[in-house]
Amino acid sequence: IDKWYRKQAKELFLDRLNANYEKFTRKIPYPSLKIRKMTSRWGVCNIKTHEITLNLELIKRDVSYLDYVIIHEMSHLIYGDHSSSFWKLVEDNMPNYKKYRKEMKEF
Repeated sequence: IDKWYRKQAKELFLDRLNANYEKFTRKIPYPSLKIRKMTSRWGVCNIKTHEITLNLELIKRDVSYLDYVIIHEMSHLIYGDHSSSFWKLVEDNMPNYKKYRKEMKEF
């Protein structure tokens, strides 16, 4: 089953990365994408290598949660912290992000 999920995730995650990258309000380098199982995070951004790693478990959630994590991680390519400027950028790209952020803490 994990192989099937990974194949589905590779296609969907790349598609959503492209869609969100196209609409992103700031100019950033195009990030590379990794997918892996993680136990305590939904996504990780390596600022130096411009690499976003997404949790395989996102394939089991509505695509809006995936979009939120992608936007969150792309925003780290501008702001490496969780400052107010960072959250403003997330909000500029997903005005209702607080809903998804709150719900994801309950998963």
